[in-house]
Amino acid sequence: MVKRLLENIGGGRLPWPLPCGALRNQLSGRKIMRTISASLFARSTTSMLGLLMMTALVLVTTAPVEASDFSGNIQTLRFSTGTTAARVSIEVGNHGSPCLAVHQQWYSFENADKGLGVLWSSALTTALGNKQNVTIFGSGKCDKYGVEGVNYIDFK
Repeated sequence: MVKRLLENIGGGRLPWPLPCGALRNQLSGRKIMRTISASLFARSTTSMLGLLMMTALVLVTTAPVEASDFSGNIQTLRFSTGTTAARVSIEVGNHGSPCLAVHQQWYSFENADKGLGVLWSSALTTALGNKQNVTIFGSGKCDKYGVEGVNYIDFK
C-alpha cells in the first residue's frame, strides 16, 4: 500500500481519502510543497529580476546621513583614550547629530596627540578658557561610541 501511495505522489496524484495520521500529513505536505515550488519556478525570470532591481534601487536611493554643525561656545572638553591613544570629546549642546540620542550634544576626534589633532586640542582649550565662539562642522559619521566625528573647526 505504501508503495502504491508513493507512486501516486510521484505521478502527481493523491489518493482520496488520504490515509490517516502521520503518513497523511507527510503526503499532503509533499504535495503542497510541490505545488508551491512549481508555481514559484513557473514565473518568468523577468519578474524576479524586476524584484531584484527594485530592491537594489531602494538600497541605493536611501537618504544619506547629513552632518551637523554647531556655532557657539564650547561647554566641556573631555580628553580620554579611544581607539587611539588620545581622544577629545567636545560638548556643545544639542546640534542635530545623526548619532545616538544620548550623544547628541557631543563631537569627538581621535589622534589628539599628533598632527592636526594637536592643533585642534590646543585651540579648543584656548577657546573654552576665553569663552570664544567656534564653529564645528561634523563628519556625519558616528564612531563606535556613538559620537559624531569632526570634519573641520573654525575659530572666530
